[in-house]
Amino acid sequence: MYAKTDCSTNLCVLAWVGGKRRGAWLVAALREGTTRMSTTNRALCALVVAFYLLTKLGGDRVGGLVKFIPAHVAPPHFHIWTLVTAGLVETRLINVLIDLPVIVSAGHILEQLWGRDEYLTFLLVVDISVV
Repeated sequence: MYAKTDCSTNLCVLAWVGGKRRGAWLVAALREGTTRMSTTNRALCALVVAFYLLTKLGGDRVGGLVKFIPAHVAPPHFHIWTLVTAGLVETRLINVLIDLPVIVSAGHILEQLWGRDEYLTFLLVVDISVV
């Protein structure tokens, strides 16, 4: 017997069938989450993965171009873009694996509530204020 899911809401709820829990609900939740994901959230997920791979493969030289380093924002370097990119850079795989579902679920809800422009403004303000 397989677990049945109710994916009409934002959270897929696991139904217990025969007293056993099955992994089909997780597959259904991931499939639904990726098919309804907006281009904004797809781009954010792609940037998180791309920056992770760049920092792992490129080492400190590439990492210094996307990570926030206070000495590089001021003259003579002027790496001002790091104020925005630093919030998308993860150095550990576990953080990337946590970021992606959060972007998919929370991003979907916030983008529906606020619209794309306000959602991106929110991300930008939070990103810069955290750095």
